[in-house]
Amino acid sequence: MHINVFKLLFIFIFSCCTLLSYGQSRKDYIKLITNGTVNVPQSNLDTIPVELIDGWIVLNVKIGNQTKKMVWDTGTAYSSINMVDETFEKVNNSKITYSDITKTDNTSELYKLKNMSLGTFQFNDPTFMVIDTKTAAEGVLWRFDGLLGLNMIDKLNWKFDFDRGIVVISTRPFEVDKNVTVRYANYIGYNTFLIRLRTPDNKKLTINALIDFGVTNSSLFLNSQYIDHFKGSQAEISKSLRIGVSGKGEEETIFRIKDTIKSTIGPKKQQIMKSISIILSSNATGSNVLGSTFFTKYNFVRNSENSTFTFYEREKHVEETKENLVYGAYFLLDQEMDIRIISINKRLMDEYNELVLGGKVSSINGRSAIKFENDRLLSAYLNDQLKSKKNLEVTLENGKEILISPGLPEYYSIK
Repeated sequence: MHINVFKLLFIFIFSCCTLLSYGQSRKDYIKLITNGTVNVPQSNLDTIPVELIDGWIVLNVKIGNQTKKMVWDTGTAYSSINMVDETFEKVNNSKITYSDITKTDNTSELYKLKNMSLGTFQFNDPTFMVIDTKTAAEGVLWRFDGLLGLNMIDKLNWKFDFDRGIVVISTRPFEVDKNVTVRYANYIGYNTFLIRLRTPDNKKLTINALIDFGVTNSSLFLNSQYIDHFKGSQAEISKSLRIGVSGKGEEETIFRIKDTIKSTIGPKKQQIMKSISIILSSNATGSNVLGSTFFTKYNFVRNSENSTFTFYEREKHVEETKENLVYGAYFLLDQEMDIRIISINKRLMDEYNELVLGGKVSSINGRSAIKFENDRLLSAYLNDQLKSKKNLEVTLENGKEILISPGLPEYYSIK
């Protein structure tokens, strides 16, 4: 699907943040970012609704008199909001700079929120940065009001029950439920899991992976240093633009391995993974990432206090996504109202020399950029066309017309 490209690309927008110094020490800034206390109800327990929307975990957060929909995101060090009002107080002489996935530096001022609440738990003076969710990374988070990052998540313990659409929160760690099947996956470090893989040539490979609920992908995303371990494997190969929060793109090659890889998280007999699909990037140099869609197949407890996850089988079986039809090309309606090509697979690259990464498209099925208004409508249209197994008649900027038909992915050997 068109939007899945952005779900994959929306990685590390804030996890690589570095702090700008404006007369304050790093220690002062760390204190500022982790600032805030929590008023705990007498029961030290509350149950609040939770939604799964396009793979993201979404909570209703009360800010002032308004309810905001915020994404629960362990890949984000800082919480962020798409706009501030009189309920926020600007922190004088305090800014942060952060690098997105394209290594582009972005800057945000910091704000303190007088108070916010999750159910009956009230947060006092938490720190937020500002992000425009309607435009950042071309609007992938357009329907949400912000991100609930680790500076807030770590103040509570969380027990998610996606079958019932609830999460129980407390400042006390949750005990293991001995009446149901339990699977463990302890951290080896802060917000990091140890994953054991068996490569296609039957070699053992042990990696560390960031647990990032801001990435809605069930595949394990490995950085460029692991490509050699998969040489000779069959993969769908694409040239893509990595879109950062700044909207800028960086070219890379993406390899989606055809077959799932034997893998393990957690001790024997209680492991939560026996196989996983792999995506490799030619450019990524940061952390390996495992996203939320993999974990929400389970109900789980995140005990922030002792850094452990405990997983429980869901009552409602979550079906694995079957191999989908693809066009082999993905398109973006950017902020300048130009339709651009942001991904081309090897089959189309071999077939059409005219398709250029980042190139402009005049129309798709006779529809120009003005007809779509924004990228969300373009994405919805392309998804509908794909579901209906319809062809795309693409007119390039130079007037050349290309017919793109849906089909199953084609695989090539990684060299």
